Amino acid sequence: MGRAQHITRPTILEGVALWGRQLKLPLSLAIAAASVAGFILGPRASTGAGVLFFVGILMLAGGCGALNNYQDRDLDARFRRTRWRPLPSGRIKPKAALIVALVLIGGGLSVLALVEPWVAALGVVALCFYNVLYTPLKRKTLWALVPGVVCGMLPPSMGWVAAGGPPLALEVWSLMILFAVWQIPHFWLLMLSHGDEYRGKAELKLTGRLTLPQIERILMVWVTSLGAIILCLPLVGLIQTPWLQVALFALTLALTATFLAVFLRSGLKQRSKWLFAFLNGAVFLCLALVVTERLRLFRGVF
Repeated sequence: MGRAQHITRPTILEGVALWGRQLKLPLSLAIAAASVAGFILGPRASTGAGVLFFVGILMLAGGCGALNNYQDRDLDARFRRTRWRPLPSGRIKPKAALIVALVLIGGGLSVLALVEPWVAALGVVALCFYNVLYTPLKRKTLWALVPGVVCGMLPPSMGWVAAGGPPLALEVWSLMILFAVWQIPHFWLLMLSHGDEYRGKAELKLTGRLTLPQIERILMVWVTSLGAIILCLPLVGLIQTPWLQVALFALTLALTATFLAVFLRSGLKQRSKWLFAFLNGAVFLCLALVVTERLRLFRGVF
């Protein structure tokens, strides 16, 4: 153990920022955005239920993120990238973190149950896949990606079901598959950015035994597959307006061409952080186009 760190009492703004990191607020907001997009696509979407659903899903996502940070506090303390997170740095006490996480999870599930009981049930499934399966398994095997991907597929379906959509509808499954495929290059780009620190460490087994060229080739396959899935969205009726279809095609072309150019020129690792942000932005822009289509048709926005 290193020397004890002197922790000063944070200001109010610093405290808010600290708890925002503990709750993984950017990730929680992204999950809430994907869930609300699914809600907007649903046949019985309404403003009142949508606001209530957003509050519930944000509470649940923040609680699961906080619980994940609590579970990983010993692991986070061993790596440069994570040792200054609120728990390993000592700026938040583990007991307080656990209490907040459980309160948010319980509150979020309760709010979601008010919207639609089946959504709360899906929330429990997401909690199990993320905190019960993925979090401990990532220390042991690369197969932890499987429950992680399943968990990442659930937000659009939760919104869809909350708005009265049938769970087996092709529209929502198209979005679920989109999010499932997106998570694979998302993960590998994260490993390219920080894998040098993780590789070979007994505490984390997500890096596997793949070489850098193998990882980059896998990345290109999955990015190309993601582009193909995005182009299929008009075929399932999610985007029918011509100019939105053109925008979708341009987005797909920009995504695949950018990755291919970087791959051929210098390799993906050197630009992995930029590509990570670009990939995530492209997926959520795609989601915005889908939502725009639905709002244009049913809300009279344009």
